[in-house]
Amino acid sequence: MENTLGLLAALSPELAVLYTALVVLAADLVLTDSGRRHLPNGCLLGLAAALALNHFYVLPRCPELGQQPLLFLAPFTVFFKDAILVAAGLTVVLYQQQKGLSGIHPGEFLSLLLFSAAGMMFLVSSDDLLMVFLSMEFIGIISYVLVGYIRDDLKAGEGAVKFYLIGAFASAIMVYGMSLLYGLLGTTSITEMGRLVGQAGRNPMLLKIAVLLLSVGLGFKLAVVPFHSWLPDAMEGGPTPVAAYISVAPKAAGLAVLIRIFGEAFPLDKIQMAGMLSVLALATMTFGNLMAIPQRNVKRLLAYSSIGHIGYILIGVIAANELGAGGILVYVVAYVFMNLGAFACVVAVSNRIGSEEIDDYAGLSQRNLPVALLLVLFLLSLGGLPPTAGFIGKWLVFGSAIQAAQALPDPWASPYLWLVIAAVLNSVVSIYYYFRLAYQMFFRPPREATGVEGSGVLWLGTGVAAAATLLVGIFPSPVIDAAQSAVKLLQLWKS
Repeated sequence: MENTLGLLAALSPELAVLYTALVVLAADLVLTDSGRRHLPNGCLLGLAAALALNHFYVLPRCPELGQQPLLFLAPFTVFFKDAILVAAGLTVVLYQQQKGLSGIHPGEFLSLLLFSAAGMMFLVSSDDLLMVFLSMEFIGIISYVLVGYIRDDLKAGEGAVKFYLIGAFASAIMVYGMSLLYGLLGTTSITEMGRLVGQAGRNPMLLKIAVLLLSVGLGFKLAVVPFHSWLPDAMEGGPTPVAAYISVAPKAAGLAVLIRIFGEAFPLDKIQMAGMLSVLALATMTFGNLMAIPQRNVKRLLAYSSIGHIGYILIGVIAANELGAGGILVYVVAYVFMNLGAFACVVAVSNRIGSEEIDDYAGLSQRNLPVALLLVLFLLSLGGLPPTAGFIGKWLVFGSAIQAAQALPDPWASPYLWLVIAAVLNSVVSIYYYFRLAYQMFFRPPREATGVEGSGVLWLGTGVAAAATLLVGIFPSPVIDAAQSAVKLLQLWKS
């Protein structure tokens, strides 16, 4: 009985999200059209309750709640769950304001969104590969449905089918890798694998192959090259709130697992896979940024930009130190606010002009100067320029690689410094395509004379994202301290 109560207490944020989703789904069946308009507000209340439980109830009790079957609870997981809940809340705000979407079966859409958020929270807390697989499949199935939610939209259907097919192949490969790991180590527990990995030296090549196959599933979730091809089509075809959500939340959840896989279960110095990850990081950031240059659709541009950012974040994993892990946490927080803030501006513009083409953003500063200025702020942060949160995230992640290089006898013989140089050059490239959009807004004449309006709720969501982007950029110490404290309690790269 005591163990059951402890498990329920540990899962209280997830249960709050799940029960909210069930209540929303049931309410949709009995409410009138006027009543259904309040369902998003109910979702926001449920997410706020889960955030409060996660931060003020679970966080102080992590030491006593940490030992649960299949689960891993620590300030590290609380940090990522906070990011997922905030991302889900901002997505609900975008949904409320997306023209042509909020009236289509609101209970179904919102409940699917909440179920997805709960699945990501379970994924973050997973301490067993079986739990990782079940959580990823649960998230994946819901994501396929959300991308193709508008049934008569051919682009949405195409994006959902591509998403599903690539996801199915990636899952099959990942499960095969998990089976090999179980055969080698006799366990599927991530914590136990960290203790046993040294004993698998009798067949190190098979261990590398198994970890590589496991990485395929995580690479798909993170949209790492060459497992990225689903993301641009899914983001362009799916509803804009869904595009914003899948560009942020699944990546936060996947990164939490990736840090524990390569930090605790299979440290890179033991399995000697830093070179492979370095190649993937370099290919991901370079491909994402180069492919973003010719894009004419804002959502596709942000999709390839998202791929580039994952390449930057992987540097923190490769650096294999506490600064890198903490930098990833800060980067995730920054990315949630700056990317969802940019999508909020896209929603405001697309509601008025009915287009997401970059050329149609011409003269936006004359039609709605605040929206144009806010979008420029988010683009500055995505580009990693000070004084924004994006700059702090890149500073920490790149700094972790420099710190790792300095610990070596010959820093230039390692991939760390070369990765940082490549990342800085890619950041310069990203400034070009971000500011191509800014050029359209401020230096091209508007195609229409009518203004671009946004509701109070949309302004509130965008304002919160903008304030967080600036506050983290100007006063980063609280977030950095919280991230570093969360990482220090783990056993990363020490096993």
